[in-house]
Amino acid sequence: EARAQALLDANPDLIFRMASDGEYLDFRASKETHLSIPADQIIGRNMGDFFEPGFVRELQAHIDNALETGRVQLWQYQLPIQGEFRDLEARIIRSGENEIIKIVQDITEQTRLEREVIASSENERKRIGHDLHDGLGPSLAAIGSKLKAYDTHRPRTSRH
Repeated sequence: EARAQALLDANPDLIFRMASDGEYLDFRASKETHLSIPADQIIGRNMGDFFEPGFVRELQAHIDNALETGRVQLWQYQLPIQGEFRDLEARIIRSGENEIIKIVQDITEQTRLEREVIASSENERKRIGHDLHDGLGPSLAAIGSKLKAYDTHRPRTSRH
């Protein structure tokens, strides 16, 4: 039991145990500030009490799929937490006949860095394209003109 508690204490992720109908049975949060719902209002309540219908439908589909297949379901979504939208990734897995475990990791920083890398790559691609167009393009055109001029002034030899 102490080992299991140590594992839980070392995990910064949110962990929820939920019934197949979306009722929260238990949870663990390393910090209450990671929750989008006050901690004392979670147990015994249904996800539909807190979240908008589209979000509930999507989560329920992942719950149903985890229960039917027994395979981990990955789901990325956004929720407002402490006044700002956070990017989250949930791993949902069957933990009993009619219940699942949902482990939620905050991936906001990772997502921000990925967007920065993509934007930086796109900016570099545009810069290289611009440099090629503005630098190499005129040079190639000048070389082409010189070759054309050389070709018209070159003496022709005939072969019989």
